[in-house]
Amino acid sequence: MRKIAYFLLIITVLAVMDCKKKQDDTIIMEGYINFIAGDVKILFQGKKTTAQVGDVIKEGMTIQTGGKSVADIYFGENAIKVLENTEVEISKQLTIASDNSEKAKYYVTKGKLFSRVTKKLAKNDEYIIGTPTSVAAVRGTEFLVSEEGGKSTVSCLNGRVQVENAATPEVKPVVLQENQEVVVEKGKELNVKALSEANKRNIQNILKDISDMRRDIKERFEKQREEIRKIVIEQKQKNKEMIEKRKAEDKENIDKIKSDSQKNIDEIKGVVKGGSNVSTEDEKNRANDATKKQTEESRKMIDGLKSDVDKLKSDLKK
Repeated sequence: MRKIAYFLLIITVLAVMDCKKKQDDTIIMEGYINFIAGDVKILFQGKKTTAQVGDVIKEGMTIQTGGKSVADIYFGENAIKVLENTEVEISKQLTIASDNSEKAKYYVTKGKLFSRVTKKLAKNDEYIIGTPTSVAAVRGTEFLVSEEGGKSTVSCLNGRVQVENAATPEVKPVVLQENQEVVVEKGKELNVKALSEANKRNIQNILKDISDMRRDIKERFEKQREEIRKIVIEQKQKNKEMIEKRKAEDKENIDKIKSDSQKNIDEIKGVVKGGSNVSTEDEKNRANDATKKQTEESRKMIDGLKSDVDKLKSDLKK
């Protein structure tokens, strides 16, 4: 039993190492304020400051705009425009995980937030805008989310947006296509309708009004991309070395399990170090049963180690 516990401990430690690695592999892309008009504030760690062009925007920050005030913020190639009288929290800034997936989440407490997602999102990517009443999950698009008085409206100009009723989770979600919108209220079904001409023109004007990325901000992003490229190359080499090391460790552990298992079987049969052979039929049966049990326990431990390294290889190749 002590041998079994020992090898189960090995498997557990390796699993914990995998979890830590996945956390360490996440790359954070900082956002930058590209344009400001009017009164724009940043709330972070209990402090409120006046926003400036070029300010870094990161997870945990809340952007507040006053009347006739707006802010354009870039996260890589994606841009958000915080419209007037709006409060939006950066729940998760753009991150790139070891499987090359990208994730970003924003939460609109009140007001309006326009998103321009230029990259077509892949299977594991996430771009989510939440409000007290709705959750909008995006697949590469241009869309507007507004929240006011316990009611939100999600308007899609291009692409697709899946919308859920956050206030009433049992309501079936809907998928907005190009030029569609939906109003979300607590306790009500989601009814998709055509984007009104007035809303369409409004969104098109917002889109045109997003300022081109400033040269200095573009240079910062280019520097980030180069750093990410280097990290990816280094990580691939680390992954290769990790797999080779794990293979060697597993071979050693498997050989140890087999050796210990055989010793136990020999002891059961009474042949170790000149021991006497079992004699009666009943003793033989008990010895056979014990041998089968020992063999099965060893097989399970070996399969556990093989499964663990196979999962690691699969995770690293994603």
